[in-house]
Amino acid sequence: MNREEVQSILMPLHPCALCRRTLKQVRSAVELAQWLDADLHLLLAPEADISEALRTEKLLEKLLPRHSRFHVEFDRTEQPEATLRWAERRHPAMVVLSVSPAFLRRRTELLAWQREVLEKIEEPVLVLPSTMELRPFKSVLVPVSGERARISSALELGLQLGNRLRIPVDVLHVTPGGARRGEDPSLLGRLSDEFHHEYPKLIEEFVAESCPMSGVRERRVLRDTLHVRGDTTREIFRGIRDRERGLLIVEWKGSLARNHAETVKAIFRASRFPVLLIKPAPERRTTLTLGSRLVAA
Repeated sequence: MNREEVQSILMPLHPCALCRRTLKQVRSAVELAQWLDADLHLLLAPEADISEALRTEKLLEKLLPRHSRFHVEFDRTEQPEATLRWAERRHPAMVVLSVSPAFLRRRTELLAWQREVLEKIEEPVLVLPSTMELRPFKSVLVPVSGERARISSALELGLQLGNRLRIPVDVLHVTPGGARRGEDPSLLGRLSDEFHHEYPKLIEEFVAESCPMSGVRERRVLRDTLHVRGDTTREIFRGIRDRERGLLIVEWKGSLARNHAETVKAIFRASRFPVLLIKPAPERRTTLTLGSRLVAA
């Protein structure tokens, strides 16, 4: 997400779901694009007919702020194929999904096509509850596993957004409340067993290993590294609740099947704040050779 490049944000919509609440979230997406200096692309699919498409485009132009940078595009293909094909072709920096509450329930519920987009797409996805109003973020919170020698897509993205928006980034690591002393093998999990003067060095090592493509300049937006014991989901909720207008970035493996992504599902059920989901980065390996001899991998 380089500042010099014009980024694109994709917001897929179903024409049948264009209600007042959805249009409110389109306005939020427009504002998000302005904060990130990006272009917003509204993809309506499947397209009904040309006259209906023109009416929809005029309605959006009338309701959205003047001078907004957005483009309305139509596709006759059904969802989620239209969104997946657009993303594969154009590689947006982010996809925005507006999620509405389930009927007569106080929690959000993904539509079938939204769930498929979320599971199959490779780009980061901002899940935006239609019940909330999006305002400029004041900070970023990134929960991490704390494992050594593992690239953290969430933390890398958090640093990028922190620098782009000029807001601080906080890192949260949770050791399960039932774990005994020394049972958390992760680097950050060992903090409680280390002398206090070793903390800065260990945290610096962890960030360098988690975000090998970032430098000292990019990492200057890091503010706090929080290590707590307790229930992971509850501590994440507490962390984001304590930060006014904070953006939560969560790395997940891309499956909402039973017994998978329980923390992500709990966030959806809460429907109180936006969450930016990103999938793990493929392992980046570098090799150093001298002549025909392998020195390091």
